[in-house]
Amino acid sequence: MKMNESNQRSSAGWDACPDGMLSQAVLGFNRNRRKQEVVRTAVAAIGFVTLVVIVGLVARQFLPVAGPNFGNITCTDTQSLMQQYAAGTLDAETSANVDEHLARCDGCRLMFEKMMATAGKTAARSFPGDRFAVSGATGRDVVLLAVRD
Repeated sequence: MKMNESNQRSSAGWDACPDGMLSQAVLGFNRNRRKQEVVRTAVAAIGFVTLVVIVGLVARQFLPVAGPNFGNITCTDTQSLMQQYAAGTLDAETSANVDEHLARCDGCRLMFEKMMATAGKTAARSFPGDRFAVSGATGRDVVLLAVRD
């Protein structure tokens, strides 16, 4: 290409690039691109984890949680059988399963104890008199007396 006077004037302030300068610039661009990819990946991962947590929390609100399986019976089943268990109306096998579950599951045991305490107070208020004044009576005994009468 022939250089004319206007080309010579327009390139007057330009010098040739030193050796390796362009390759350093390309490396810098590549480093920046990799950083951007890492940031995009991290943001996507955080978004995914957040979505999973939110879906899990929402699902937990709407789906029943069976809980641990102690005594071949889940927490949900144990809780639905508590009143029958307290009344003594369950068959022997189911009652034994509930016994084992209550012995091993703190949450269900606490729920059962609260139910027994509430039933005992309610029964004592509803049925005043000597029939609940049994020495050493437990909440379950009170419920059994109330149910059997």
